Amino acid sequence: MLRRVLPAALLAAAALALPACMTEQGMLQVAATRPVQLDLREVDLSAASIRRGVTGSDTRVTSVLFLPTGESPRLENAVEDALLDNGGDVMVRARVRAIDWWFLIGVSTLEVRGDVVDLLEVDDVVERLEVE
Repeated sequence: MLRRVLPAALLAAAALALPACMTEQGMLQVAATRPVQLDLREVDLSAASIRRGVTGSDTRVTSVLFLPTGESPRLENAVEDALLDNGGDVMVRARVRAIDWWFLIGVSTLEVRGDVVDLLEVDDVVERLEVE
C-alpha cells in the first residue's frame, strides 16, 4: 500500500512546491540596448545577417521567505543577452514574456524571443553603395 501511495504523494508535493505563472507581456518591433543608426531606406536588408528565433533572458531572485529582495529582471539585460550571444546590434519582432515561480523563494525571469540583426554588416553594404 505504501509503495502505491508514496509516488502519488511525492508527485502532489512537487506540484504544490513549485507554483508558477507565465504571461505574455507583449511584442516589440525593434529593441536595442544602445543607440543605433536605423536609417535603412537605401539598404537591401536581404544582405544583412539575420539570426531568427533567438532567445535572451534575465533572471532574478525576487523574494526569500516571502520578503521582497528589491530585485526584478530587466528587459534591457534580456535583450543584451540575446544580442551578445548572437553578435547582433538590434532585435526585431521580439516577443516578451514573464515567468515567475515561487516556494520559499520567488524567482522571476523576463524572456525575449525574436530575430537579431547585425547592422555592422548593413553599414558595410551602405558604405559600398556610397562608394559606387
